[in-house]
Amino acid sequence: CVVQPARGVHPWLIAELLAHFRGYTETGQLILTTHNPLIVDAAKGEEVVIVEKVDAMTTARRASSNEDVEVFLKRFTLGELLHQGN
Repeated sequence: CVVQPARGVHPWLIAELLAHFRGYTETGQLILTTHNPLIVDAAKGEEVVIVEKVDAMTTARRASSNEDVEVFLKRFTLGELLHQGN
């Protein structure tokens, strides 16, 4: 599990950092948590899992499987969605 991986990383290097992390997923699983829209923008839709707590229940779903997200992505990025808090 990697928490806030972009701390201290130049914004232009974030995409390279994610590419490096993708190499680890070939042989295992990597969980990366962030509130950084630049990281979310550098990720692929199928790599992003939205975790929410509603009425004391936690749900997790891939961003790419959410119809509302797909409509949003026609005009904006996943990072902008994160920034809006939706």
